[in-house]
Amino acid sequence: MGGPLNFRRWLVLLAACYMGTATVGCGSDDQTGIGENIGKSSSALVLTQRVTLSVPRGADFRAVGWAANGSLQVGDRAQLQTATGFAPSWNTATTLSDFGVTSQMGSITSFAPVNLRDRATVTGSVVSGGAITKGNGAVITGTATPFVVFPALDQTSWSVSFTQSTQNVTLTRGQVSSLTPGSYSNLVVNASAELTLRSGTYFFDSFDLEPQATIKLDQSAGPVFIYVSNGVVYRGAVTPVSGPIQADKFILTLLGTTPTVIESTFNGTLVAPKAAVRLGVGGGIHSGSVFAKSLQVDPDVRFKVRPVLRLGQDRVRCDAVAQLRGEASRQHICCGSRLRQSEPETSDDRHRQRE
Repeated sequence: MGGPLNFRRWLVLLAACYMGTATVGCGSDDQTGIGENIGKSSSALVLTQRVTLSVPRGADFRAVGWAANGSLQVGDRAQLQTATGFAPSWNTATTLSDFGVTSQMGSITSFAPVNLRDRATVTGSVVSGGAITKGNGAVITGTATPFVVFPALDQTSWSVSFTQSTQNVTLTRGQVSSLTPGSYSNLVVNASAELTLRSGTYFFDSFDLEPQATIKLDQSAGPVFIYVSNGVVYRGAVTPVSGPIQADKFILTLLGTTPTVIESTFNGTLVAPKAAVRLGVGGGIHSGSVFAKSLQVDPDVRFKVRPVLRLGQDRVRCDAVAQLRGEASRQHICCGSRLRQSEPETSDDRHRQRE
């Protein structure tokens, strides 16, 4: 009997599997025993914030495309796709789950009442803590189960520690530059400028990517993790340095409560547990996944789920980090592979985690 897939361990294991610049370890301020340290030094002021997500029990974060813990509003004709069909979404709050006219998605899990507007199609089942309302021509291909009493949520969290920085990074029009992983204050990339980021972890107080500006990701050594404590302006392009888009290797985490609008194509995993996110149409098909406090999807958005963890990664390294395991009878994901059910964690296990 598998338990919930732990989202916090997923990010930590992902960083370990790709050997990014973030350091995984235990800190006295991290009650989970797992932390991420960014540009840490003994003399600098170190700040720590905790990222917490609410996950339905038994949910598979690799499959979900849109996840909210407030309200989930999907615009008319929006689509949440997989490579061969439609992907699931969930809302773990009781506020609102509304799906627009002719929208298309996979199964829905919602603590809130679910409203399917005219001709909306759910390829799968709908499970709701309230009523399920169907407009004219709305279709649910699977079962519809209203007024469900859900079990307690799985609260997953991890800590991120970073040095406070006063170094602003501003690229003027047409400027080309690169930035090494670490902590910075405010980032501004103006029109026609180009900034390259490489595999590793970055922290910014604010993030401003203007129209016609470009951030290029060098993901040759693994994912690029970006943490932002305050506002995000996302109007430009984020593309790989070379080759195809690798949405599974770009993770953008918003630590603050400032509402964020994604106004151009997004390819990656967006984590915003305290903020409202609006997913705009942009210039093409979005890909990846979004985990937000509240999520509004604009009309005509097409979003293709690209799980961050993929099957067939380095099992040797996966076996090593499999020491990061929790209670008995839980199944965990390491580099995309489902591990055997673990035995209860022992003091020797915890010692090996710290090594």
